[in-house]
Order: sequence, then C-alpha cells, then structure tokens
Amino acid sequence: MTSVIGENKSENPRYGSSCLGIPNRRGFTLIEIVLALMILSLILAISIPSLGNYFEEQRLRSSMHQFATMIQEARHLAMTTQLSHRIHFSEKKIELFKGSPSKKEEPEPIRTESWFNNLQLREKTEETPARYVMPEDWIFSSQGLCAPLRFRFTLQKSWMEFSIHPLDGSFQNLEFKIE
Repeated sequence: MTSVIGENKSENPRYGSSCLGIPNRRGFTLIEIVLALMILSLILAISIPSLGNYFEEQRLRSSMHQFATMIQEARHLAMTTQLSHRIHFSEKKIELFKGSPSKKEEPEPIRTESWFNNLQLREKTEETPARYVMPEDWIFSSQGLCAPLRFRFTLQKSWMEFSIHPLDGSFQNLEFKIE
C-alpha cells in the first residue's frame, strides 16, 4: 500500500497538469485575443458597406411604397366619388387633394406624406428625356385614369426608377442602382 503522505502535487495529474505533461490553462493568451479581434474587425469591415446599402435600399423602397399607396388612394377616391383628384408634389412632401388645381384658396389635403431627408422625386417626360424635372400636379380623372409618368427616387448616389401604368396605377419597369 502506498502512502499519500508527502505526495508531490506537481507530479500528480489531478493537481494542475494534464496526462500528457502539458500544463492546464484557464483563459486566453494575448495573441489569441488579438487574432480573434483582427478576424472580427475584418468581418465587420467587409459587412458594414453592404449593410449601408441595405438600409439605403430600404429607405428608397419605403418611399416608393408610400408613393404607391398615395397613387392607389387617389385612383380609388376618384372612381368612388366620380370627382377628379390630384397629387401635388413639393420638395419635402406629396399631398392628395380633391379636385383640380384652382387659383383660389387651396383646400386642405386629404393626405400628406413627407419624404426622407435628401430624397428627391423627379419625373421623366417625353419632352425632357435626358433630364428629370419635379412635377407639380398629377391629376386622376373620375374614371381613375392618369397621365403616364416615369419617376426616379434619388437618395445620394442611389436611385430607383419606375413608370406608372395609366390604367391601373401599377408600377412597371422598376430599375434601381444602390451605391
């Protein structure tokens, strides 16, 4: 029988060394932490630009969705009330009005949507095919018909371009570039 009295704890595997003779460690070395941080920063450097593009695309799509909702509402109101309705454009917002534009006092808008900061909406017409201009009013007849227009939402260097079908108000020919 062996005695445990006077046993050397450093030679016994139960007390801090492994069976292979390599000392057990608790924690990470400085080199391991630095390497992990370098890998993490490399992954972030690659993914951050694409996240920025994703958020910019979502801002453009959200504005386009607001615009589509306004178009459908204008068509619906024009057909149900049998009165023309119009969408009025400005740099910061679009407004839905009942009736055609008049010289007298402007009525209260039925609905108003504000644009995101730095977002611009432009119309491309056959008279100005190479450049975009801001339309002033877009009228929907009592049958729900409207003039065909091609629009471009621009947000910094990114843009979405589409046309509106005059019969059903649907979006067509969607093109976009996100930078």
